Amino acid sequence: DNVLQQWQILLADAATTADAATKESSGWWATYLSVFKNTLQFVHATVDEPLRSVGITQTWGVSIAIFTAGIRSLLVPISVQQTKSAEYQKALKPYISEIKEKFKDNKEAQSRAIGKLYEDAKQNPLSGCLFSILQLPVLLGLYRGIRLLARDGAIDEPFLWIPSLQGPVQPPLFRDMDWLTTGWTQSPDGGLPIPSMGWETTISFLIMPVLLVLGQSITMSVLTPAVDTSEMSDEEREQTEKTQGVLKFLPLMIGYFSLQVP
Repeated sequence: DNVLQQWQILLADAATTADAATKESSGWWATYLSVFKNTLQFVHATVDEPLRSVGITQTWGVSIAIFTAGIRSLLVPISVQQTKSAEYQKALKPYISEIKEKFKDNKEAQSRAIGKLYEDAKQNPLSGCLFSILQLPVLLGLYRGIRLLARDGAIDEPFLWIPSLQGPVQPPLFRDMDWLTTGWTQSPDGGLPIPSMGWETTISFLIMPVLLVLGQSITMSVLTPAVDTSEMSDEEREQTEKTQGVLKFLPLMIGYFSLQVP
């Protein structure tokens, strides 16, 4: 019953650590971020000339795509383990329900039996969350490395439909939503208000967050196993519904964050 609470604590600790780390401007965190920044610059230096020789001038976008694909490939083993953990949890669910029914009047015996079940199965009920948390430093380093390049003005070039890879955010922080929330003016013909960058540019920058939300929603719906609540107690069902509600909100949160960064 405490799994959800422990999961929430772990995520809160991870968020606090990440937030504190992002405020560091020197020391080990700056060194860690420089690895991502320098590696991305190396990838760009490697592919820039060959791409230009075949007529591709938007080389930073390709470089970032290659670098991101490489980072994601390194995370594949963690993603595989996370998927396996979810499947194991699903397989153990009937046994856990049986234990809870058998020891419904003895919480201590219930906890010992469930712990023994996980021990015999060589599983950790929090392993899926731990695998997710393990990815955070890598993904955070990837984002911050690109942001450092944006602050240097290195990636101020268009790519596909995106007017600038530095995004609509402005220096010195390169993290805000003023481009979307301020500077709106009334249309001369009395129609829809016009955003500060104009509708064409604003829509161009909004396409990627929309794609991120849709892609994340589809991925979660495919990879998240269906939960059978028919054998759950009212308390367990309520906790499960809350957890699923948080997971459904996650794609929107990712989209919201993507509106504020390069």
